[in-house]
Amino acid sequence: MKNLIFFFLFLILTSKINAQSVMIIKGDTFDLKNLNIENVDRLKSRLDFIEKEKSDWVNKAEKLATKSMARSARELLDDDDNDKDEALKLSKSIKRAKTITISPRKNNENAAETKAANTNKNNANNTNKVAENNNTRNNNTNNNNNNAVAPPEETIFGNNDLGENVTNEGQDKDLMEANVNIAVKNAEIETLRQALNYQTTALDLKKAQQRTYYLISIAVFSILSLVAFNFYRHNKIRKKANTLLAKEKELTEIERKKSDDLLLNILPLSVAQELKENGTAAVKYYETATVLFTDFKGFTNVAEKMTPNELVEELGSCFAKFDEIVGNHNLEKIKTIGDAYMCAGGLPEANKVNPFDAVLAGLEMQAFMAEQHTARAKEGKEYWYCRLGINSGDLIAGVIGKKKFAYDIWGDTVNTASRMESSGEVGKVNISQNTYQIVKDYFECEYRGKVSAKGKGEIDMYFVNRLKPKFAKDEEGIVANDLFWKNIKGIV
Repeated sequence: MKNLIFFFLFLILTSKINAQSVMIIKGDTFDLKNLNIENVDRLKSRLDFIEKEKSDWVNKAEKLATKSMARSARELLDDDDNDKDEALKLSKSIKRAKTITISPRKNNENAAETKAANTNKNNANNTNKVAENNNTRNNNTNNNNNNAVAPPEETIFGNNDLGENVTNEGQDKDLMEANVNIAVKNAEIETLRQALNYQTTALDLKKAQQRTYYLISIAVFSILSLVAFNFYRHNKIRKKANTLLAKEKELTEIERKKSDDLLLNILPLSVAQELKENGTAAVKYYETATVLFTDFKGFTNVAEKMTPNELVEELGSCFAKFDEIVGNHNLEKIKTIGDAYMCAGGLPEANKVNPFDAVLAGLEMQAFMAEQHTARAKEGKEYWYCRLGINSGDLIAGVIGKKKFAYDIWGDTVNTASRMESSGEVGKVNISQNTYQIVKDYFECEYRGKVSAKGKGEIDMYFVNRLKPKFAKDEEGIVANDLFWKNIKGIV
């Protein structure tokens, strides 16, 4: 029966401990997943509180156990003289027990549990002895009434400290309740310590993890910073190199353009391209080309009255205007020799309109020279006059030699054009019979007859005075109108 009662008490105690453990961990909002210092401090505070409650219950249990032992001792004294020695021993034990102070925070929990179990065992033994003594006392009541000598309780327990007013049944019930509460508190303490250990370990792991993450973050940040710095540095170096390369390329392009421009000032475009690509330029034959020569009469006399710089400046400005006129009329400048100027049409790209271009250019050149002469005369300065000759025919053109390349033309057409210039008159455009036959329907021409030319004998020559009025855009008959060009394209 006792074993069964203790078994049920154990089940109740276990269920209460489990319920209390669940209450502490969950019901009391101790979330093990909440890993922080505040939760650990709460667990520590709770553990201190439970240990204090356990200490109170242990003290209460000791007092109740002392009272139970005192009651058993009185019963032994009242029962039989032969048990006086045992009662005295029990009384001494009670006095020693009263001097013991248990501190749950210093003593081991297992020792407290063992002491509580021994107390329960002693209470059980005392209860058995009391039961046996009651039987013996019932049998010997009449015989021992006069002989039993019980010392006063004050002499054993001192001024009734054991609480005689408490009934036997109440003391046993309180003692049992105290033992149950002690066991519950032990279970709570164990649970709290486990939770605290878990929290502390987990928090340490979390700190270590955070520290690891921090170190990893620093390492990653350092690596990324190094990569970014290297990328920035490489990009900066690359940009700088690209800038220098672009500048160098730009300078190279500028120098190349200068070289090309200089080459184009010396050679026609197609000839210059051929020379750059092949290193040589082939000499070509042109069936129809027109050559124009100019020369200044009185150049030597006027030049003697000028400083060298003035001479070069005047001659340069004059030839610069000739270059402009030649370019506007699709002619190609060949060269200048002293005060002589030579250009040709119909090359390096062959065409059929070159006689018209050359005659129009000649009229414009003589008009420019007339303006310059009039302006210098108003300033009281002398100025030279211009003779101009034109001839049309076949010739060859190209670049010969390996140094100081120059584009030049050769043939009888060139020689005849030179004789047209030397046999002409200042301010006039002197053309040959070949050129006259091509342009006579569009220009007003004046036949000069047969004129003696050095090395050529007498040849037919003509002065071109102006464009015919219906083909002229201006009153002087120098600039051609749209009708002129429309007819020229029809002829070509």
